[in-house]
Amino acid sequence: MQSDILDLLSAKHADADDLFDRLADAPASRRGELFFELMDNLAIQACIEEKLVFPRVADYGITKMLDDSARAHAAIKTSMTDMLALDPRIDGEEFEALLYLLRRQVAGHVANDEERVLFPALRQLLSDETRAELAREARAMLEPAALAA
Repeated sequence: MQSDILDLLSAKHADADDLFDRLADAPASRRGELFFELMDNLAIQACIEEKLVFPRVADYGITKMLDDSARAHAAIKTSMTDMLALDPRIDGEEFEALLYLLRRQVAGHVANDEERVLFPALRQLLSDETRAELAREARAMLEPAALAA
Protein backbone atom coordinates (compact mmCIF):
# COMPACT_ATOMS: atom_id res chain seq x y z
CA MET A 1 0.00 0.00 0.00
CA GLN A 2 1.48 3.33 -1.10
CA SER A 3 1.79 5.97 1.61
CA ASP A 4 2.47 8.80 -0.88
CA ILE A 5 -0.19 10.09 -3.27
CA LEU A 6 2.26 10.29 -6.15
CA ASP A 7 3.36 6.68 -5.62
CA LEU A 8 -0.30 5.65 -5.43
CA LEU A 9 -1.05 7.41 -8.72
CA SER A 10 2.06 5.96 -10.36
CA ALA A 11 0.88 2.49 -9.32
CA LYS A 12 -2.53 3.24 -10.86
CA HIS A 13 -0.73 4.29 -14.07
CA ALA A 14 1.11 0.95 -14.13
CA ASP A 15 -2.17 -0.89 -13.49
CA ALA A 16 -3.78 0.92 -16.44
CA ASP A 17 -0.86 0.04 -18.70
CA ASP A 18 -1.20 -3.61 -17.68
CA LEU A 19 -4.94 -3.49 -18.35
CA PHE A 20 -4.35 -2.05 -21.83
CA ASP A 21 -1.99 -4.98 -22.54
CA ARG A 22 -4.40 -7.57 -21.17
CA LEU A 23 -7.31 -6.07 -23.08
CA ALA A 24 -5.39 -6.06 -26.36
CA ASP A 25 -4.58 -9.77 -25.96
CA ALA A 26 -7.89 -10.91 -24.47
CA PRO A 27 -10.33 -13.24 -26.18
CA ALA A 28 -13.71 -11.72 -27.01
CA SER A 29 -15.31 -13.40 -23.99
CA ARG A 30 -13.06 -11.45 -21.55
CA ARG A 31 -12.91 -8.11 -23.35
CA GLY A 32 -16.01 -6.62 -21.72
CA GLU A 33 -14.83 -7.36 -18.18
CA LEU A 34 -11.32 -6.03 -18.83
CA PHE A 35 -12.67 -2.97 -20.64
CA PHE A 36 -14.83 -1.95 -17.68
CA GLU A 37 -11.94 -2.61 -15.29
CA LEU A 38 -9.82 -0.25 -17.41
CA MET A 39 -12.57 2.39 -17.48
CA ASP A 40 -12.87 2.18 -13.67
CA ASN A 41 -9.10 2.53 -13.27
CA LEU A 42 -8.92 5.62 -15.49
CA ALA A 43 -11.96 7.22 -13.86
CA ILE A 44 -10.50 6.64 -10.38
CA GLN A 45 -7.17 8.20 -11.38
CA ALA A 46 -8.88 11.28 -12.79
CA CYS A 47 -11.12 11.61 -9.73
CA ILE A 48 -8.19 11.42 -7.29
CA GLU A 49 -6.23 13.98 -9.26
CA GLU A 50 -9.12 16.38 -9.92
CA LYS A 51 -10.84 16.18 -6.52
CA LEU A 52 -7.88 15.79 -4.17
CA VAL A 53 -4.55 16.76 -5.69
CA PHE A 54 -5.31 19.64 -8.06
CA PRO A 55 -7.36 21.67 -5.55
CA ARG A 56 -4.60 21.24 -2.96
CA VAL A 57 -2.00 22.82 -5.28
CA ALA A 58 -4.18 25.32 -7.16
CA ASP A 59 -2.50 28.26 -5.43
CA TYR A 60 1.08 27.07 -5.94
CA GLY A 61 1.76 28.87 -9.23
CA ILE A 62 1.50 25.78 -11.45
CA THR A 63 -1.70 26.78 -13.21
CA LYS A 64 -0.40 25.89 -16.68
CA MET A 65 0.51 22.37 -15.55
CA LEU A 66 -2.92 21.90 -14.00
CA ASP A 67 -4.65 23.33 -17.08
CA ASP A 68 -2.67 20.98 -19.35
CA SER A 69 -3.69 18.04 -17.19
CA ALA A 70 -7.34 19.13 -17.15
CA ARG A 71 -7.34 19.37 -20.96
CA ALA A 72 -5.75 15.92 -21.26
CA HIS A 73 -8.31 14.48 -18.83
CA ALA A 74 -11.15 16.00 -20.88
CA ALA A 75 -9.85 14.42 -24.10
CA ILE A 76 -9.39 11.06 -22.38
CA LYS A 77 -12.90 11.22 -20.92
CA THR A 78 -14.31 11.97 -24.38
CA SER A 79 -12.58 8.89 -25.78
CA MET A 80 -13.84 6.81 -22.85
CA THR A 81 -17.39 8.01 -23.51
CA ASP A 82 -17.09 7.11 -27.19
CA MET A 83 -15.88 3.64 -26.25
CA LEU A 84 -18.71 3.09 -23.76
CA ALA A 85 -21.15 3.24 -26.69
CA LEU A 86 -19.51 0.15 -28.20
CA ASP A 87 -19.56 -3.52 -27.33
CA PRO A 88 -15.91 -4.62 -27.08
CA ARG A 89 -16.91 -8.19 -27.95
CA ILE A 90 -18.48 -7.35 -31.32
CA ASP A 91 -17.47 -3.84 -32.46
CA GLY A 92 -14.04 -5.10 -33.47
CA GLU A 93 -12.38 -2.58 -35.77
CA GLU A 94 -14.01 0.53 -34.33
CA PHE A 95 -13.29 -0.60 -30.78
CA GLU A 96 -9.66 -1.40 -31.63
CA ALA A 97 -9.18 2.02 -33.24
CA LEU A 98 -10.62 3.82 -30.21
CA LEU A 99 -8.63 1.64 -27.82
CA TYR A 100 -5.46 2.54 -29.70
CA LEU A 101 -6.34 6.25 -29.51
CA LEU A 102 -7.18 6.04 -25.81
CA ARG A 103 -3.95 4.22 -25.03
CA ARG A 104 -1.91 6.86 -26.87
CA GLN A 105 -3.75 9.66 -25.06
CA VAL A 106 -3.24 8.08 -21.65
CA ALA A 107 0.39 7.13 -22.27
CA GLY A 108 1.23 10.58 -23.60
CA HIS A 109 -0.47 12.34 -20.71
CA VAL A 110 1.11 10.12 -18.08
CA ALA A 111 4.63 10.29 -19.56
CA ASN A 112 4.72 13.89 -20.73
CA ASP A 113 2.41 15.74 -18.34
CA GLU A 114 2.40 13.82 -15.09
CA GLU A 115 5.46 11.63 -14.54
CA ARG A 116 7.89 13.99 -16.26
CA VAL A 117 6.53 17.43 -15.26
CA LEU A 118 3.69 17.55 -12.74
CA PHE A 119 4.73 14.83 -10.29
CA PRO A 120 8.31 16.13 -9.87
CA ALA A 121 6.88 19.60 -9.24
CA LEU A 122 4.45 18.21 -6.68
CA ARG A 123 7.27 16.36 -4.91
CA GLN A 124 8.93 19.75 -4.45
CA LEU A 125 5.77 21.66 -3.51
CA LEU A 126 4.08 19.19 -1.17
CA SER A 127 5.60 17.95 2.06
CA ASP A 128 5.93 14.23 2.75
CA GLU A 129 3.15 14.63 5.31
CA THR A 130 0.80 16.29 2.82
CA ARG A 131 1.47 13.60 0.20
CA ALA A 132 0.79 10.92 2.85
CA GLU A 133 -2.43 12.68 3.89
CA LEU A 134 -3.58 12.83 0.26
CA ALA A 135 -2.84 9.11 -0.11
CA ARG A 136 -4.99 8.37 2.95
CA GLU A 137 -7.80 10.52 1.53
CA ALA A 138 -7.53 8.74 -1.83
CA ARG A 139 -7.71 5.30 -0.20
CA ALA A 140 -10.79 6.45 1.75
CA MET A 141 -12.37 7.55 -1.55
CA LEU A 142 -11.66 4.13 -3.01
CA GLU A 143 -13.22 2.11 -0.20
CA PRO A 144 -16.84 2.47 -1.40
CA ALA A 145 -15.71 1.68 -4.97
CA ALA A 146 -13.94 -1.45 -3.77
CA LEU A 147 -17.03 -2.59 -1.82
CA ALA A 148 -19.29 -2.09 -4.85
CA ALA A 149 -17.03 -4.18 -7.12
